[in-house]
Amino acid sequence: MGKILLVINAFESDCSNVVIKEELLTTLTSKEHSDSCFRGAYLKKKDIIDSFGNNFKYVLIKGNHTIWSSGKDGIFGNEDDQGIGSKQQASK
Repeated sequence: MGKILLVINAFESDCSNVVIKEELLTTLTSKEHSDSCFRGAYLKKKDIIDSFGNNFKYVLIKGNHTIWSSGKDGIFGNEDDQGIGSKQQASK
């Protein structure tokens, strides 16, 4: 998850004018984008899948990029979810 946050920061630096949306992780695996600042795929599709085979979820709350895994059960919103935010990573 930490790698994804680093890539998001690089993308944000490259494309500061692009509105970041929930679909960001899928966007970052695309080789083509309509915006000229986009420098190809920032991530591979395998990078946005957790160790349980589920897609990570991206959430932006008050400027804090957060990546979530739905955990072993594959369901978001319960006790086995795991997340890391850009502010948490910066404090480590």
